[in-house]
Amino acid sequence: MNKTVDITDLVITANSLSGALNGLGSFIFHQFSSKNVTTEDIDALEGMVRAIQALASNHSQDLVEFEDKNAKKNNYITGQSILETKE
Repeated sequence: MNKTVDITDLVITANSLSGALNGLGSFIFHQFSSKNVTTEDIDALEGMVRAIQALASNHSQDLVEFEDKNAKKNNYITGQSILETKE
């Protein structure tokens, strides 16, 4: 399935990643700052990290797709500055 990636989607995903990392930091601070860490806490941490990894991986793939699409659309030469166009 081909999906269309636009800049709004990328901004939303970037903000979601930022919020997820802030939430992860808060979770770690509150759950792991005492001596009463449970296996459920560790399982929850693992789940949060895996979810953030998946979100980051999808975001990265979307960025590559977006750049490829726009490079072709604007006739940019791959590997050169975005401001340099194909002559």
